[in-house]
Amino acid sequence: YYQRDYERSWIYYKKFLEMKAAYDLDIYRTEDIKIALVCSKLGMIDQSSELFEKYKVYVEHDNSIYKHLGLAVYNAYQGNSEKAVEEMKLFSQEQDYHYWTFLFLKIDPLIDGMLDNPEFMELLELVETKFWMQHEQIRETLDEKGLL
Repeated sequence: YYQRDYERSWIYYKKFLEMKAAYDLDIYRTEDIKIALVCSKLGMIDQSSELFEKYKVYVEHDNSIYKHLGLAVYNAYQGNSEKAVEEMKLFSQEQDYHYWTFLFLKIDPLIDGMLDNPEFMELLELVETKFWMQHEQIRETLDEKGLL
């Protein structure tokens, strides 16, 4: 997926969707947007639209710190750069997010349309900077307590 090899990605995503359906699983809902993109790239428009809509409904009701990031990514892919920036601003105020949040976001095909948007990229940089600042604070605290 991150290598933009959508045909190969579909091999795995198709199996994943089949297993979710077979076992009636409601898991990994954040993957719906990635699968939707893959379907879109492969011309499976109906399936893509359905997955984008499922993702949108999920993320709109998300109560985690990642809600605004999810909405930023959704709007970025939909071409609504103003809304994507607005949502990214809200996410940039969060703390305690995972390292891979910004690591993978920086290479995510869903935000390809935002790579030339200086405000969005500045916010992405801010998210990464905040992570490393918090990481350093935790390290210093652990070091002071003799835990490192």
